[in-house]
Amino acid sequence: MSIILRMALPAPVYGLFDYLPPDKLHKDKLVPGQRLLVPFGRTERCGMLVELSNHTSVPRHQLRAAHKLLDEAPLISQE
Repeated sequence: MSIILRMALPAPVYGLFDYLPPDKLHKDKLVPGQRLLVPFGRTERCGMLVELSNHTSVPRHQLRAAHKLLDEAPLISQE
């Protein structure tokens, strides 16, 4: 099972959104606090990676991959 990205997005919905990592991006480069560009409906949104997980309540075939990592280092710390 691959890693799941738990993302906070600027949306009028409470909760985190689950995504797959961008294609060809090694999971070791992903750290909570980084921003990623993700698909959201018919648009793209910039979201904050909150946590990496091995589990999701979303059926696997419905998960979409994040498009692009925007930050090499986290903008906020995990503290």
